[in-house]
Formats: sequence, C-alpha cells, structure tokens
Amino acid sequence: RENEDVIKSDLVPDLENTIQPHDYQNECIRWADETDRGIIALDVGLGKTFVGILLARLRKQKGKARRPFCVVPKSVATNWAEEIETLTPGARVMIIGESKKVLKRGQKIIDKAKAEGRGLTEEERKVVEANTRLVTDDTKTRNIKLARLKQEEYDFILCTQPAFERIPMRDDTLGRYAKSDFELTRRDAPAGITDKDSDKKRVAKMRESFMAARTSRERGDIDKSVVYWEDLGIDLLMADEAHKYKNLHATKRSFGAKKPKFLGGGGKSKLAFKMEAMSRFVREASPDNSVYFLTATPVKNSPVEVFNMLQYIAPERLTALGLNTVEDFIDRHCVMEERDVLNARDQTIERQSCVVGFQNVQELEDVL
Repeated sequence: RENEDVIKSDLVPDLENTIQPHDYQNECIRWADETDRGIIALDVGLGKTFVGILLARLRKQKGKARRPFCVVPKSVATNWAEEIETLTPGARVMIIGESKKVLKRGQKIIDKAKAEGRGLTEEERKVVEANTRLVTDDTKTRNIKLARLKQEEYDFILCTQPAFERIPMRDDTLGRYAKSDFELTRRDAPAGITDKDSDKKRVAKMRESFMAARTSRERGDIDKSVVYWEDLGIDLLMADEAHKYKNLHATKRSFGAKKPKFLGGGGKSKLAFKMEAMSRFVREASPDNSVYFLTATPVKNSPVEVFNMLQYIAPERLTALGLNTVEDFIDRHCVMEERDVLNARDQTIERQSCVVGFQNVQELEDVL
C-alpha cells in the first residue's frame, strides 16, 4: 500500500534496517491518518507510543500537521522523549512541564570541557548524567516555553498533564462553549417553563449558574499568562492515557428517584472539561486539524463512557444522530429492564431499573 512504503522507508531514518513496525501498527497509522481523528486503543504492550510518534511524524511530513502536541502523564514524559530520539534521531522536541537540571558537580565537568575546547569523554558523560535531575517547570519557565512555541518550529511538543491543565483559554472562548452547551441541554430544564417574565428570569438564572460552573471547571486555578491555548497554533492534539478524560458528562436523575443500576458515569471531572474545551478549539479551528486519543481502555465501567469519549473525537457524528446529551444516548442505545438487585448496605432485595445491554447496535458500531 502507498502509505505503508512511506511508513517503513521514509518516515524514520534507517527505519527499514533497524526498526520495523508490525503490520497491525502500519494499519493503525494508515487508518488514523486517513480519518484525521480517532481513538488508538491498542492493548497494553502493543506499541501505542510507537504508533503515536510515527503518526505525528507522518502527518507533519505530509503537511497535515505543523505543530503536533501530545499530552502525556508526567511519569512517562521522559520515556516519550527518549522514544522520539530513538525513532527520529535529531528531532526538535519541546517538553512543557519539566526540564533537566544539571547539578553542581556535573556543571563543573561541562564548563571544564568547554574551557578546553573539547567535548565530553564517555566517562564524563556518565558522571554528568548521574548528576542531572528532572525538575518541574515553574510558572515563569512554563510561560517562556509557551512563548517560544509561537516563534519556533518543533517536530514534537510534549506536555505533561499537570502543565496542560495550567495552559489558559480566553474567557470569551469558554463562555461561547458554555452558552452553546447550555442550549443543547435546555430540554432537561424543569417542566412548566413558559414565556412569562418570571420564567425568563428563571431560565436566565439557570444559564448563569450553568455557565459559571462550566467556566470554573475548564479554567480551574490557572496562573496568569500572556500565552493562551488559542495562540499556539496547535493543529494536532494527541493525548496519552486518554481514559483519564472519560468523566466528561454525568447522567441527571431523569429516570426516577434512582439512577439505573449498572449505568455508571456518575462523576464529572475538571480535567475532562479542560480537555474537551482544548480539543474542541483544535477541531473547530480548521477541518484539517486532528485529535487523537491513545488508551488501552477507552471504555471500562459505563455505557456513558462511550458517549463521553466520542465527544472529544467526533461530536458531530453524535449530533447528526440527534444525540446531544447523555440522556439522548441512553434512550437510543441502552436497554433498561426492571430487575431484583441486592442492596449491599442492608442485604435486602429491591426492584430497580437496570442497564442490561445495548440496542441500535449497528448504528453505534458505524459511529465507532
């Protein structure tokens, strides 16, 4: 296949002689590149990091991405950087969130070698590496790096999850998103609302409360910065360990006194709202922009997670089916039945609505 030759021969220097992607990895990269977005859900140990790096490299090489930006857990940021160096030697990599700090003993060795006009010996290099530590970027360092992104070109931009949470978005962007989301969820407003002035005031108060809650979740306790997410020109957003963002929307109590058993999806995450706003801006900035999630467990415990994860990647596909809210999704795709359920607290049996399966499966499979 055409792209297969690109991946094996041209994407990484000397790849064909040293590192060969498996066929399933080539297929995964081809699919993700052709669809421009998606969830790469390879199982643990099957090379999600490897695939993510090659995918970003391929899209940059083909002119589909200028600034690939990957959000990674802080614990694996160094591993990502090392893997990039292995696959694409000499690539320019920016890491936002942590920096290497050479301790005093190592710095003396570096200064001595410079003064003598020579490079480090192998023994000196080992000593310097042993006296190098990773430190978390402070606010000033993080903002300097963000400012550099606007002016310089990098092959890969890695950002630790904590640093990602500290990148601000403009209030008008967040307000616009909150307003549109409120309009989508208006059907869940209390029954009996009319065009009377009193009801209009009630709706206005509901809107104000909704937008305040959304804005606080998305902004969080961020530092003041002159560089906003909207200014960075990110055209490819990738997130590793993306199951951390599954708690985007929770179900409302619209099924009776109790939420159906086995439905899950009971919590909302500030981190998830942050990712939704950031990915939304990337998608809407240009139809050519791409969003990719990497995770071995895109869905774990709840049907609601299917809806939530697709919201980051292809919300327009859900909207086209009339699935604007979690409740829409449950009504369309979840099978509910009354079942006898054991109450673990007092060991009694009670009758309760339960999620027992999926319906309209073909439609859901087509979206997936």
